[in-house]
Amino acid sequence: MNKHIKPITLILIALLLCSCSIAHYEIVNELPSNQSHTHTEECNISYFLIFTSGSYTNTFGSKKDTDERTLKLQNKYQESIENVLKNKGCKITQASNQNQANFIIEVKRQLSRSALPQEWLTGLSFGLIPSWGTRPEQFIYKFEDKRRKTKHSYAIDQQSYNHLVLFPVFWVTFFILDEFNVFEETFNNFIENS
Repeated sequence: MNKHIKPITLILIALLLCSCSIAHYEIVNELPSNQSHTHTEECNISYFLIFTSGSYTNTFGSKKDTDERTLKLQNKYQESIENVLKNKGCKITQASNQNQANFIIEVKRQLSRSALPQEWLTGLSFGLIPSWGTRPEQFIYKFEDKRRKTKHSYAIDQQSYNHLVLFPVFWVTFFILDEFNVFEETFNNFIENS
């Protein structure tokens, strides 16, 4: 019985720590929709992924993710890339270097692990004083299509809202805060509007 109390306690503490917050990702510089723009060329993509991942805190500075975690995330991004391209009806190959690729994708993942200054006030008041804030550039996605000679960079900010009244709905963050969904959205935006 004692073996189960410790993990359950840790899960409850983790849920309570974020239980007054809702967060979502916001695409800062999305390309405007171009309805008249149609691509009729054959979709034969050889892509190369450049991936870096880490986090930072105000106290300890930047820290790179472990090689194992980086590899796992990189594989998930490759799956997302291939999902988007398959949905577009493209033939896909992964190039071994940038020179062989006709499509270069760069993913910079630098997550902020520190509380924003205004969030301290919410925390110290046990959620009674509301706060909201933006963690800028949690992700930067750069796409370059060498076939069309187009490129664009997207910055993804994390918006968060904190207050005790959000306790009943805090769990939606587990579903809406998905970096792979926002990546696929930006990738689709680039393909359709560049």
